[in-house]
Amino acid sequence: MIPVVGNFSTGKSTLLNRFLEKSVLPTAITPETSLATELHYKR
Repeated sequence: MIPVVGNFSTGKSTLLNRFLEKSVLPTAITPETSLATELHYKR
């Protein structure tokens, strides 16, 4: 498990989308993932 935490609109979702090479989390100027979100990823 790798926690990713930070303030609103600091690029956490964008970072994870780039890392996973898929757009799995929404990104926008307004807060999109304000609740704790858990992703399960299998190769």
